[in-house]
Amino acid sequence: MHQQAPFPVNTRYYFSRVKDTRMEDGEEFITLFARLTIETAASSTCIWADIKEINCNQANQQLTAMKNGIYTYQVQEEVFRELKQFTQAQQNELYSLDPLHQTMTFRQLAPISSITG
Repeated sequence: MHQQAPFPVNTRYYFSRVKDTRMEDGEEFITLFARLTIETAASSTCIWADIKEINCNQANQQLTAMKNGIYTYQVQEEVFRELKQFTQAQQNELYSLDPLHQTMTFRQLAPISSITG
């Protein structure tokens, strides 16, 4: 049996996902981004990241109902490893997954008009 080397002490594990919507030529699109990150006192390492865009007509009800914003979950190492396995087989599930977590923060995205104006 192959054992994976443990990460350093005081390591934090994060799963982040972002949802945003936009209109283009009269159609609404959802942009989704997800990332797995390991942080230590010395560094922050992105283990996996993915971005995709889908037409709102093709999105499930859970995705369309989700607020636009950045969701960041601090998870335990075991949960992090399971999420990493999901990236290889069930990536699409990660965009609407609320993992078992220690803490969760949500930050709403600024409207584009306030960024450009």
